[in-house]
Parts: sequence; C-alpha cells; structure tokens
Amino acid sequence: MTDYTAALGPVAPPEIGEEQIAQDQPRVRALLVQRYEQLWNWVDGQMDAAREHERPLDPRVAEIGLRVCKDEAALYRLNRAAPALEDEEDPTILAIDRAAMVAEQLTVLESKRQAAKDSADAWKNHHSKEQEAA
Repeated sequence: MTDYTAALGPVAPPEIGEEQIAQDQPRVRALLVQRYEQLWNWVDGQMDAAREHERPLDPRVAEIGLRVCKDEAALYRLNRAAPALEDEEDPTILAIDRAAMVAEQLTVLESKRQAAKDSADAWKNHHSKEQEAA
C-alpha cells in the first residue's frame, strides 16, 4: 500500500478565511437545520413509541431532543432579544391608539373596582341585617 501523503511531502490543511466563512454560512446553516430535523424526527419517533408504551423513553433520547432544540434555537438566534424598532418605524406601534387603549383599560379596572365595592357593600348590608334580626 502506497502512502501518497509521504510522496507529496507535508501538506498543510486548507485554511478557511473569514470571507469563506461568510460566504458559506447560509449553506452550512441550512445543512445544520436539515441534520437537526433528521435528529428530531428520530427523537420524535422514540417519544411516540414511549407514549404508546412500546418501550420506556431512554433518558439519553430526551437529552438529545433537548440539545437539538437548544442548538436549533441558537442557530436561529432565538436566545437573543429581537432588535428594537423605533416607534415611528414599527407599523404595529403606529396602528395603536395609546390613549384609547389606556382609557379602555382604566374603564375595565374602574368597573372591576366598583363591582368589588358593590359586592362588599351588599355583603355588609346582608350581614348587618342578619345581626339585627338576631
């Protein structure tokens, strides 16, 4: 058996530069998502079998499932806070009439407070009438 590496001399492994990383990042991310999905499908099958009492769930399978979820969440950067948009740029904030929303919430709170007061007054009146009758 011939050792071709020895015949070529010392060969340095290819270096991956920042430009190559930036260029390949979307493709590698898609490949990782595909592999995570394959792992999750396997974990899901194991969990289904455990749910149907075919066999108990191996704790290692549960750990793999947790790692897949955490790694995929990190890949999609779900653990980072969403970037804040300025009020004037965010259409969902522009569409909200803040004054009307606050007024509506105050009305609801006031009606709950009044209902609680009315209930307490009714209980006091009922209780004082019972004491007077006794």
